[in-house]
Amino acid sequence: MSCTRVILIIRADAQIDTNEIRGACAEIRKQGIKAVAISAVYAPIDFTAKHEEVVRAIVQQECPGVKVSIGKEVANIGEHILSGQG
Repeated sequence: MSCTRVILIIRADAQIDTNEIRGACAEIRKQGIKAVAISAVYAPIDFTAKHEEVVRAIVQQECPGVKVSIGKEVANIGEHILSGQG
């Protein structure tokens, strides 16, 4: 079983470069990658920019059929910290 990674670094305080994301999607399609994990710093407490969600929407549009997971849905510790449970 082979594993290929396409890694993009997205700064929490920066705008998302949609052209860069689309370029990564072209590489995902070229390599036949079937699953993508998106993880952004501070995503669990990102209630405004929603970087992970924006990137996921682009990947889903550009790479139909590819399974996409975002970090905040896998391990959402932010809600626990903000609610005082963490």
